[in-house]
Amino acid sequence: MSTPPVISPAEARGIVETIAKEYGWISPTAREQSHQEALDAIEHFQIGLGAAARTNARFLFELIQNAEDNNYSRAKTLGAEPFIKFTIRPNTIVIDCNEDGFTPENVRAICRIGESTKIRANAQYYIGEKGIGFKSVFMVASKVHIQSGPFSFFFEHEPGNNGMGMITPVWESSDATLDEPLTRITLTLLESLDLDDLLSQFDDFPHTLLLFLNKMGKIIIDEDVQEEREIQEGAEIEGDEDAVSGEEEQEHEDEDDYEDEADEEREVDEEIEDEGDDGDDEDEQEAKPKTRERCITTYSCEFNQNIGRARVTVSKHRARGPFLDSDEYRIARKALSNLPADGQRDYNTAEVTLAFPVYELQGVDLPLIAPQQVYAYLPIRDFGFPFIIHSDFITQASREDVMENARNTAILEGVAEVFVDAVIQFSHQPVLQYRWMHYIPEDDQVSSPFWSRLLIRIKERIKAAPILWPRSRTGLRLISQLRILPNKFQDSHGEPLVADLPERNQEMYLDPRYGQKAHKAHSKLKTLGLAVMGTKDFIERIGRDANSLFPRMKLADDDWHERVAHILLSVLESHHWKRKTYVRSLPLIPLGDHHWASTTDGDMYFPDTDGMPIPSDLKIKLVDPKAAANATRKQLFVGLGVTDANAQLVRSLIMEKHKKSWDKITLEFSVKHLHYLYWTQTRDFDNFGLHKSVPFCLFNHQNVPVDGNHDLYFQRDDKYGIQEFLVPALKENPGSEEFGSFINNKYFESPPPQKYSLIFTIWVESMVGVLSAPRIQDPKHPSELSKIFRYIIINHPEKLLGTLKAHWDYYNCGTSPDMNSGITEKLSKVVIPCTNAGWQELRETFLPLKELETHCSQFVNPQIFPFLTLDGATSVEAWKFLKILGVGVELNLDFYLEILLRLEESETSSPYRIYEEMQKKIWANSTSTDLERVQDVIRDNCLLCTPTTHDGDHWISSIQCVWDGPSYLTVKYPLLPNIRDGNNPTLTAFFVDTLEISSVSYRDLLNELASMQKSSDTMPRSTKETENIRDVYTRLQAMSSSLSPLQFEDVRNSFEEDGLVYDAHRPAWVSTSSCLWSKDAQIPGKVTILRQYGDLKDFFVGTLKVKIPDLGLLVDELSRVGSAHLSVDDVKSLIWQINSFSPSRKALEKLKTLPIFPVQAAGTGLDSAVLRVKNEKFSIIDRQPWAQAFEGKIDILDFKLEEVRRLQPFLSCFELENRYLSRVVREISSFQGENGEQSRTRTRQLRSRAHALARCAAHFGSPRIRDDNQFIYQLLLQGEVYETDGIVTNLVHTQCSETVTIEVDRRKLHIAEDSKTLKIYVPKGRKDQELCFLQHLPTKLFNQVIMGYKTGNSTLASDSEAVRIAAALFNSSDEVVCDLLDDAGIIPVPYPDGFDIRAYEQSTTESTPQHAEHSPVNSQIESRSSTREERRQSPEQISSAGSRLLSSTPLSSSYRTNYRGATPTYHQPSLSSFSSRPSTPLSDEPVPFSVNSGQREYRRLINNVIAAAKSKKGGFPTRGAFNLDVLLNALPIDSDAGPISYDLAFGVRSENQLAHDMKVGAAGELYVFEILSRLETRLPGFGRGNWQSTIRRYVKVHEDYDDMEAWNGAETADITYDDKDGELTKLLVENMYLDDIWIGATPKYYLEVKTTTKECGTRFFVSKSQYQRMERMRLTKGLVSSEVYIILRVFNLGKETIDMRVYVDPKGIEEGGDLIFTPESYSVLPAGSTCT
Repeated sequence: MSTPPVISPAEARGIVETIAKEYGWISPTAREQSHQEALDAIEHFQIGLGAAARTNARFLFELIQNAEDNNYSRAKTLGAEPFIKFTIRPNTIVIDCNEDGFTPENVRAICRIGESTKIRANAQYYIGEKGIGFKSVFMVASKVHIQSGPFSFFFEHEPGNNGMGMITPVWESSDATLDEPLTRITLTLLESLDLDDLLSQFDDFPHTLLLFLNKMGKIIIDEDVQEEREIQEGAEIEGDEDAVSGEEEQEHEDEDDYEDEADEEREVDEEIEDEGDDGDDEDEQEAKPKTRERCITTYSCEFNQNIGRARVTVSKHRARGPFLDSDEYRIARKALSNLPADGQRDYNTAEVTLAFPVYELQGVDLPLIAPQQVYAYLPIRDFGFPFIIHSDFITQASREDVMENARNTAILEGVAEVFVDAVIQFSHQPVLQYRWMHYIPEDDQVSSPFWSRLLIRIKERIKAAPILWPRSRTGLRLISQLRILPNKFQDSHGEPLVADLPERNQEMYLDPRYGQKAHKAHSKLKTLGLAVMGTKDFIERIGRDANSLFPRMKLADDDWHERVAHILLSVLESHHWKRKTYVRSLPLIPLGDHHWASTTDGDMYFPDTDGMPIPSDLKIKLVDPKAAANATRKQLFVGLGVTDANAQLVRSLIMEKHKKSWDKITLEFSVKHLHYLYWTQTRDFDNFGLHKSVPFCLFNHQNVPVDGNHDLYFQRDDKYGIQEFLVPALKENPGSEEFGSFINNKYFESPPPQKYSLIFTIWVESMVGVLSAPRIQDPKHPSELSKIFRYIIINHPEKLLGTLKAHWDYYNCGTSPDMNSGITEKLSKVVIPCTNAGWQELRETFLPLKELETHCSQFVNPQIFPFLTLDGATSVEAWKFLKILGVGVELNLDFYLEILLRLEESETSSPYRIYEEMQKKIWANSTSTDLERVQDVIRDNCLLCTPTTHDGDHWISSIQCVWDGPSYLTVKYPLLPNIRDGNNPTLTAFFVDTLEISSVSYRDLLNELASMQKSSDTMPRSTKETENIRDVYTRLQAMSSSLSPLQFEDVRNSFEEDGLVYDAHRPAWVSTSSCLWSKDAQIPGKVTILRQYGDLKDFFVGTLKVKIPDLGLLVDELSRVGSAHLSVDDVKSLIWQINSFSPSRKALEKLKTLPIFPVQAAGTGLDSAVLRVKNEKFSIIDRQPWAQAFEGKIDILDFKLEEVRRLQPFLSCFELENRYLSRVVREISSFQGENGEQSRTRTRQLRSRAHALARCAAHFGSPRIRDDNQFIYQLLLQGEVYETDGIVTNLVHTQCSETVTIEVDRRKLHIAEDSKTLKIYVPKGRKDQELCFLQHLPTKLFNQVIMGYKTGNSTLASDSEAVRIAAALFNSSDEVVCDLLDDAGIIPVPYPDGFDIRAYEQSTTESTPQHAEHSPVNSQIESRSSTREERRQSPEQISSAGSRLLSSTPLSSSYRTNYRGATPTYHQPSLSSFSSRPSTPLSDEPVPFSVNSGQREYRRLINNVIAAAKSKKGGFPTRGAFNLDVLLNALPIDSDAGPISYDLAFGVRSENQLAHDMKVGAAGELYVFEILSRLETRLPGFGRGNWQSTIRRYVKVHEDYDDMEAWNGAETADITYDDKDGELTKLLVENMYLDDIWIGATPKYYLEVKTTTKECGTRFFVSKSQYQRMERMRLTKGLVSSEVYIILRVFNLGKETIDMRVYVDPKGIEEGGDLIFTPESYSVLPAGSTCT
């Protein structure tokens, strides 16, 4: 629009009326005066015009287009941004635009069809439909009022009319004054219009439209459709709706305030993690609001033409808070010309605009990949491209797609061009250059053939354009020119193994950043034709490097060479002959002389033989040893033709060198040659006499080479060694070579490892000929002594014997020993000075053996006997080798000839003396022939004398005897217990060694048992006989360790088959299968023997395999209930024994279908019980009064109440919860007779507790207050209590569709509720009434009135904690009620207590008699009130009294402040595991309160905790089969247990909940820490550093811990321990917490301590993070984990019975059913516990 001329409102009105008349409008007066035919003609004219104005165009976009086409010169002059604003109300839409204003031409144009006054610089910016865009408003409106400058008129058109109203303006003055410049269009909406559908058009407004608008800077949509009350709540939306400029200013301020709170939900690359995850769900809430609220949405767009970037911002202002979001785009544009002509366009130009969504991260643009729409100025739809496409497409009539024509096809080509231009721009961006390819969609993502052609053209143009960077970054390249460098062609740092080819046209390495995980470009680029570099291209580059002047391979490390070797090996293993030939021609093999060569230069060998280096002075090419040591490179060298040198070839070269170049060999290479020859020797040791047989060059100790004629010795300084004689001999005979010399030590400084059976020095000695002892033979005359030995005899005769002894094995070994007859003869004749008788020939002497001297002393004096004087440092026995030289060493017949003669002449009075002498003779001449002869004669002739005391000696055979055995043995005769001189070693040797009589064997003992069995049968044995039987068992136990497997089997078979176990209790002999190793196990048909033979467990259990009655055995026995005909008593006995093991459900799985439950059937009286299966009918006693009531009338499990409680571990395995009387019996009360008398006191008591009980209802989630949160309160506030004797209580037992009803009581309780009236009937009697208020009323009031449970019984609490609190409320004074609830953590309610006790008492005083009701309970209440002042003076007593009102189960702890006066809110239970208060006080007497008493008492408590831990004496809780503590603690908590008292050690709980709970937790952690610190097997490295709890600071009050610093690190568990040595794991395995598979494992342990002051069954809590950690560390059966989570459950804190339980893998325990976790609050109970 042009700038409007200055005209008056009257002139404006005239213009409008003139236009109206042109379209046939007449005033009502003129219509009355006109002829009917004229009126009909005007009507037909109007119908024609109106029909042309009807359109289906989308009015919102058409209005925005009209605004885009307007002029804004006046607004820009004022510094305002062009905008259009839509204000939507239930019946109207107001459109404001700060355009220049209407001119008369504009008014005429808006009334015409197909015409417009809009002047466009370029036709392609037009997005409306010619002349009819504005008319689209009548799609939603019946009247359109326009106010602009002086003009104020409207159009009116109703659906079904002729349409003339859409083009006929009607003047209508407006009272509103608009700011200039401003044009306002007001739409009166159609009555039939669906407002929600209309609003959805605005909700779905595509903000990306602003990218293609050149003038409009802002689009505002104000949805003002909420109710008036809601408008008042939205303070920031109030104000004058017409003050657009004011709103605009406020919008700018709001945008600045809330810019940082925009919710950006984008689809980003996977590698950008956790970015944008902190936003809220505002968009989703906007998309699907539950209720409409006023919302002002502002769309704006900022362009930065310099960098081709745009930002579209969406700002929402609403009552519940502002919202700001913005999207950013990279823009690419291009003007197209010479487009094909088309009938719908009168121009051949268009502009293509592509908008690529991006998001900014740390100042860098990253692509945002999400589906985007295609625009033809207006959005068409999404065709699968992740970037916005906009151009002047010719669209179909439906605007849902474009026409397939030449013009649009040419535009597609332009889109492809612009895309490539954008990619080239992106190639200079830090990140987009590596991610632009993600804007190319997959083929299957493009939804139509027309647009698929665009994808094809984009790919074709991309392939033809240089858009990729090479590694050198020397310029963009075509995709086809570059290659992806795979990992195998890169070194450990990601760099290419060899450089690329330097020529530009041959460079192929792609920039590696395309392959970074963050970009993920490779897969996309491969679809565009990018290939991976092949081996052929890379081999070319390796070859270029190998042949260069400074190849990288000469300086590269082993890793580089390994990688290259793998590549080259792949070529050598392929079938590409040319490539293999090329690789083999490259100088890739490093030689020992630092040259590089190829096998084409000649044969090459590896530098060693089986690890022994080949000497390098031989004429062969050897690979560099370091290179050959690498296995991969060695494999490459093999492929290149390098081979192992033949050992015989090398050996021959060595020998040839020594033969031909003996004088050129150095000591260094002589050593290497000798080492190599040793290492490559064959097993037949073919180098024998190497130094002697061939001219092998060896060097002596003077570094002089010597030949084989020269004796070389090892240089050793041991006593009698060659050095002791050779050194003085050489000094005395200088220059003489006859004595020999020492071999050079260089040969032995680094000897090779042992090969075959000879170490190197021995090989040198035996194979080379180097000597280790003085040569004894002359080398030229073997029967003569050598010169060095003659030197010893002549110069050192006193050392002759020592020298012979030191080297005797050397002289007298091998196939050709030196000690031939000539040498021995010469040595035996040597005269030596070393005898008692002086110089003697060696052959005339004797060794001074003890036996020889002893026997000699009986006849002659040993001092004149020729015994050798020997070196005292060695045993005489070591000199017996001298026997070969004629020295006497034995007690032979010659030595004893005279002795034997004298013995033959003497008479012996006892045969035992003869035995002794015979043994001595045998010792003197102990040949095998002599021994056999003695054995045969004594055995065959019964020559053994066995003395007895009653009937003389007996002569028996040796096979009838044993040497050592029990004296009671009857199957054989024991010698040792019966001979008179049993300790005589000679006799012992004679019987045991010579005659080979053995001691009693296991078979002898088995035969003795069989003999005992036959002699006694079943007759009782005497005490002595019983002891003998026991002794046999003891001896067999002692023998067990030495028995072979077959002997073990023999023993077991004998005991089983012959029944050799004696049961002294019967008495009877039984087999082992009939025995059990137990004291009191009662299994039918089994004998328990533990009491009789307790110390013989190893024999009976270990050897005989007598069974120990474990759980599996007991279950197996019970499972035989059908086949074994077990009695009810037998079954009960087995049940009790199984119960003692605390079995799991899985362990008893096989019993679930068997008749193992003893049931006392109804009507059977005292008859015996019958056995039934689990699914048959019976109930279980858990209420004794009910059991008595139903006695004889229902089928009952035949166990008493106490027995049922003790049998809980067993019964809990069978899912019998619904069989308990508390589950199957309903207690139904009724009222009979008169109402009784209303109790004023009890009614007051009920109503005064109404508010407190209402708090309980809210806290425990009463379903009855969902609709009315005061329902319970009002019901109780109006409640009445009556005293009567007309209460009737019936017990109804229902099971298996059978019902048994019994009237049991007329005194309990009845509650009647109807029409919001609550009446409670209580018994009149004092005792019954007191019991009612203590037990029955709190339970039934909570179940029935608060929770609405109409059925059930009054003694079974649906929530025991709630019932206990209710009971406490009825039995506490008014002044402590609030404190009581707050201490219990009961939440407040949002309304006050309206009960007025004075008003009530006044009203009841006026309406009741003057006499007061009296009962002990009432008196008790009054007494409490009367002592109110006393309790104010004694806070300790108040605390104790309050605590006694609660039951024994502690309330769950929570970190909270006092709820009184707080805003009502619901809190889930705390995640703390601390008990709410200790179970019992530390002393029976109350402790006076003072400022420091809590600290002092806490220190005393910690003292007790440390003492309790010390008392464990290093023990650790075990998880055994008979752990009675676990069984007892699993029993339900006694509901009648004593009261709970606060403990000043922890502080007053209501005053400081957090400190109280932390002190409890810290004390429990200390207990665990002390136990772990004092384990019998200490944990290595365990100390305070492992205690990583933030509350450990509380124990610093104790002197042992006053220096411990607070833990300030991150807390993963209270105590952590990295079990690197496996000690803690071993402890857990030994105590049965972990399976044997964990032995040797070294996991890290996370120990979480949970502490309460009550029993183990008390509920404790874990946090959500702790529960998640349990889940993460869940152990898998059969596998070992690196992390283990353990809960250490400390209970009875502050008591003498403080203890700890261990839960290893609590998540697994939960799944096994032994721990019960409550969802959300994560409270935990041991299975079977009744605590809640």
